[in-house]
Amino acid sequence: MIALGFLISVRINYRICHVENIHGYRLTTGQVMKTFERLLRVPLAERKRISGLEPERADIIIGGMLPLVTLLQMLDSDRVIFSESGVREGIISEYLSQR
Repeated sequence: MIALGFLISVRINYRICHVENIHGYRLTTGQVMKTFERLLRVPLAERKRISGLEPERADIIIGGMLPLVTLLQMLDSDRVIFSESGVREGIISEYLSQR
């Protein structure tokens, strides 16, 4: 998902945050929401200049973040934890650990 990579590469004040290994990296719901709210206020031309956001994705970043923002709100979660593995790997891992 576009938004996930962006969230990892950008801090709330738009400074680059170099993360060598995204597995286990955490952002609070507050950090995600502040980033989302700031992006909503910034015109497209300015979003194209944000460090860490590929200019050709500046027009879709808000839509890319919507599923994450919605899930965080619906689940009343206080954080998001990033994983290098996909959903299928998690399901398989959980299934195998229960056997």
